[in-house]
Order: sequence, then C-alpha cells, then structure tokens
Amino acid sequence: MNLIKNISSFFDQKNKKRIFKNLYSSVAQIGSRSIIQLIFPPLMIASYGINDFGVWIFLTSIPSILSLFDVNINTASRIEMSISYNKKKYLKVKSIYINSLVLTIVYILFLFVASLLIVLNFNFQIEILKNINSDQLKLIILFVFFVFFLNTINSYLKSSITYKGNLDLENYIEIFYDFLIKSTIIIFGFIYSELFYAVVIYTAINFIKFLTYLYYRNKFDKTLNNLDLKNISVDEILNLFKLSIPYYFETVRVLAKNNLQIILLGFFFGPVIVGLVSTMKTFFYFFPLRIWDIQQRILMYEYTRFYSLKNFSFLKKLFNNILKLYFYFILTYSIVFIFFGKQIYDFWTKNNYEISILLIVFVCLDFIFDSLGGTFKTINKSINKIFKLSLFGLIINIGQVIILFAIFNLNFDFFYIFIINSTGSLIMLFYSFYIYKNLINTLK
Repeated sequence: MNLIKNISSFFDQKNKKRIFKNLYSSVAQIGSRSIIQLIFPPLMIASYGINDFGVWIFLTSIPSILSLFDVNINTASRIEMSISYNKKKYLKVKSIYINSLVLTIVYILFLFVASLLIVLNFNFQIEILKNINSDQLKLIILFVFFVFFLNTINSYLKSSITYKGNLDLENYIEIFYDFLIKSTIIIFGFIYSELFYAVVIYTAINFIKFLTYLYYRNKFDKTLNNLDLKNISVDEILNLFKLSIPYYFETVRVLAKNNLQIILLGFFFGPVIVGLVSTMKTFFYFFPLRIWDIQQRILMYEYTRFYSLKNFSFLKKLFNNILKLYFYFILTYSIVFIFFGKQIYDFWTKNNYEISILLIVFVCLDFIFDSLGGTFKTINKSINKIFKLSLFGLIINIGQVIILFAIFNLNFDFFYIFIINSTGSLIMLFYSFYIYKNLINTLK
C-alpha cells in the first residue's frame, strides 16, 4: 500500500484524476478481455469444433504477414505529439498529425496492393485449410485483410484522442466492441457452425468500430479538425518515418515471436497443436502480460511528460518504484501459475489439451524474462529512443523462427518452441537492462 502511495505522490491533483480514469478504464479493459479470452476458446471449440478453432486462429494470423511492411507511424507520431504538447508547441502538434496522415494513406495503399497479390497468388491448399472450399477461403482471407486495414486506420484515429494522456475513451470503445464481436461470433456458431459466418460478423462489427473512432476523433479534439495542407512537409514526413523505424522492428519482432510461430506450427503440425500452443500462450503469457502492461500504458505518457519538462529526478524515482512493484507482481504470478496453473488451464480448456508442468515452467520463464525486459525498455520507448533495443530484439526473434523452421524440418517436437522462446527472452532482458542503465546515466 505504501508503494502505491509513493507512486501517486509524483502527481498533482489534476493529473491524478486523469491517471485514475486511465487506471479504472484500463483495469476494466484487461478484466473484460481476460474474461472474454477465458470464455472464448472453450465456447469456440463447443460451437465450431476443435479443428475449426485451430483454423480460426490460423486464418486471423495471416494478415499480420503485412505487418512485415508496417513502419508503425502512429506510435512514433503520438509520442512526438505528446512531447510537443507538453512543451506547449501546439502548431507542431498539428503539423505532426497531418504529416502522419500522409504516411498512413501511403501505407494503406501499399497494403491494399500487397494483400491482393497475396490472396490471388498464394497457394492456400495446406494441411490446416484442406477442408475449406477454395473460393470461400479467398473471400474469407479478403475479409480478414479488410479488418487489418480498418485497424491500421483506427491506430491513426486513436492518436488524436490519446496524445494528451487520456486513455479512458479508447479503453471503453475497445471493451464494448471486443465483447460484441466475440459474443456475436459465439452465438452464430451455435446456430450455423460455419467459420464463414464468423468472419462476416468479425468484419461488419469492426467496420462499425472504425466509424465510432472516426466520430470521436472529430469530437474529442476540434483543434485537429481543421488541418492546413500547408503544414505538409517532406522533412517532417521523413523525420516521422525515421522515428517509426524502431517501431517497425518492434512490430516484426512481436510478429515473428507470436503470429509467424503459429503459422509455422500450422505448416508442420495439425490444428490441435496450433490450438494447444495458442491457448497456453494466451493463459500463461498474454493474460499476465496484459495485467502488467496496465501500468506501462498509464505511465508511458507520464514518462514522456517528465522528460519533456526535464524533471529527470521524478522520472527516475517513479521508475524505481515501478521496478519494486514488478517484483511483487512476479512473485504472485509465479506462485499462482506454476503451482495452480495446470488445474486452472485444464478446467478452462475442458481437458481438450494435454500439457505438462515442464511446458508451463518454460512458458512462465518466457513471460518473466520478456516482461522484465519490456519494463526496462519503457523509458526509452516513451521518448522515441528504442532503435538499438528494437533492432537487437528483431534479430533475436527472427533467429528463433529460423531455428524453429530448421528443427521442425528435422521432425523435432513442438515443445522446443517454448525452450527457444524463453532463451531468447533471457538474452533480450540482459541487453534491455544494459541500454536502460546507459540512458539513466545521461539523465542529469
């Protein structure tokens, strides 16, 4: 309790109110998503069958191939907007926003062409998709790619409602539509039991979500409504592109470790193994990661604000308290998931998958190493200084995919995916700490 009071003491009353709004909405979002993720897989299995559940996971992972070309402009631009806003450079904020729009439009046009090439030329006649009609399959893939485009546009729209450090509106929109999408898919699954209907629902509701973000973008910050085309600058565009490169590395890094590994499993193993690995990572890795990421999402803007105001003493003290909080969190995680995780997981999946304690230990180690390494990256990320970290992480995770591809060709068991992931996360942890110490030593 004293630790929480120490953390809150760094903020005045006005900022405390904003931070607590962010906290409540973030906890609500994590709670909602966690409940949905605990309920969704077993209900999907019950309504569509265990094989179609694995197919669903595989299909929704395919568009993320396009993330290989995503320079993640909006993350970098939002942080730059936050820095300029705290320095009271309001015209600079508008300039960054309109130039990020230009880059987003160019990126979406590129994605459209790339997705058409993939759909028209890729041979989808692989083991996991063998029971789906080829014409229907191409239509499904087009729908899933369309949702990917909508989410890219949403990222741009979100920056206009979050750059001042307000996260509550975005969180509540995500809660509502996440529940609506998942519950509607389940209901239709019990009625029709065909994945095609699930994809149509998934697409339609995501389009409505896009319209919602468009509405609130126009309402939330009217200063960004009247954008002057004269503010379009080649230099600003190039600067934003340069700042976005590390986030591109981050995107590909996460893609390699998660989505590409799922796709790799789809090529070498059946849908049951894909479902097992996906549910294990959901429960033992992504679920606790989302809980821990609450503080990072809330405090990212605060690190940016303290840095912009050159209040380095507060920044360092705040982060040291967060590190103390992490060790309390990870102690609780270890006790619950290592000692009781198997029983909870078996109950959640209705004993559809066979897992061992050793599998659980390696997934838990992967989470511990990765989450601590990610915590040490937070300050660098909050000020757009993560090039070295992102490049090193990309090399690690691409290397993992290459190794897995090689050993799966040699008929190694899928178990090695967990060993290789935890080893890579440990290496990344050491490097993240090294970069963190170098940055802290320069903040005087």
